[in-house]
Amino acid sequence: MRNIYITLIIAMMLVLAGCGGGKECPPTCDDGNPCTIDDCGKETGYECSNTPIPGCSLDCGVPCSGAAGQYMEMQCDPATKQCASNAKPGLKISTSSLTNEMQSAGNRFSVITTYNLPFNVKKDLFNVKISLSQIGTGLSEIKIKKIEMFGMDANRNTVTLGEKTVNKYAWTTETDIEEGVRIDFPTSENDGQFTNIRIRIGYEYMQEYGGQVQARTATFEITLRGVTFTWFKPGMTGQCPSSCDDLNPGTADVCNAQTGYFCEHQPIPGKCGNFACDPTENKCTCAEDCGPCEGDAGRYLSFMCQANECRTAVKSGVIQEPVSKLDEKNRNFYYLQNKYIYKNPFNVNADSFEIEFSLYSKQDAVGAVRLLSAKLLDRTSEIASVNIGKALNIAGDKAEVSFPSVQFAGYEEDKSLSIKIEVEYDFTTVSGTEQRKDSFTTSLGTVTMINPTLS
Repeated sequence: MRNIYITLIIAMMLVLAGCGGGKECPPTCDDGNPCTIDDCGKETGYECSNTPIPGCSLDCGVPCSGAAGQYMEMQCDPATKQCASNAKPGLKISTSSLTNEMQSAGNRFSVITTYNLPFNVKKDLFNVKISLSQIGTGLSEIKIKKIEMFGMDANRNTVTLGEKTVNKYAWTTETDIEEGVRIDFPTSENDGQFTNIRIRIGYEYMQEYGGQVQARTATFEITLRGVTFTWFKPGMTGQCPSSCDDLNPGTADVCNAQTGYFCEHQPIPGKCGNFACDPTENKCTCAEDCGPCEGDAGRYLSFMCQANECRTAVKSGVIQEPVSKLDEKNRNFYYLQNKYIYKNPFNVNADSFEIEFSLYSKQDAVGAVRLLSAKLLDRTSEIASVNIGKALNIAGDKAEVSFPSVQFAGYEEDKSLSIKIEVEYDFTTVSGTEQRKDSFTTSLGTVTMINPTLS
């Protein structure tokens, strides 16, 4: 009986072996590669399977794999042959863009910020585009000096996230200044987030007031409301982009380990496009650095280029009104009728102030009325003068004189003008003849001086 049982057991084992089709895994599937998962079974058809482990490499001598925070995993750094954290393959990156309008010192700025989320601190730039939508009255030469960026961490501490020295002019409302700010702050964390993101922009400008031009400075801030700025910082050695060319011949485009593998555009001295108006440049030879030669120089003048020089010219359609002002001066002992002839606006390069004197009457005791000098005054400042040296002997005598030149170095300015006349005459009394001096001043009111330099 015992032999029968043994025979049945052997038969059943043979039947079961036949059901498996004779398939079985090899004694071992180890391919000797620690960066693969070695497997065998029914799922693999009883054949060895050696599946690569994502991110694992033997270039570093040991397997590099595993998560390194929320956005990164360990990979082999080909530059150092060391395991380092890097962005996960296929990590989803979104690009955000916000526009803010800001009023400052009479100017109106538009600031567009564009950035990636999550933000790769070793690769990405926080892009800031600054435009002038309005320039304040009397303001010019607006120069963006610096961009600073701040955020609040989980402990509610304010952290300086990055800053960028700019030193570029926003010459007109058509000028855009675009800068990429590197985010760089001390941290031992692989990733994190900031809130209450603030961007501070500092700038300089020139302000004209009361005929004086003064340099001014100002700052303004924008807040990226509702933004949670997520970031991660790989340990992997950075790589320069394929090209750093900013298409500007005035800068040297550099990227290396010293720049943190970010592109830098370093100004080349003496080259147009280096953001500085060099002594050999002007508005007509390098508008990028010195500003455009265009626009108004006042109500009557505009700027334009001639022979590579920025000059002023009278606007088309400007009419100079001729003025003839009659002024009667009864000085008790003599009576003058004077006429002042000029144009308003007054072109200091082409026009002249003319004076016509006429002796209407004089007392018998008065000898010849001698006209000594005439002075053209801007309030109390003398801007022109002429020695007359003519005498009016009898009623009806006339004399004419004009100022040879008028001193004015600006482009265009309203002046409060007057003319001062100095005379002398002999006066006879019973005691004899004495020489007397006299002077009088006549207001001409407001006259606009213009100084067109276009030949």
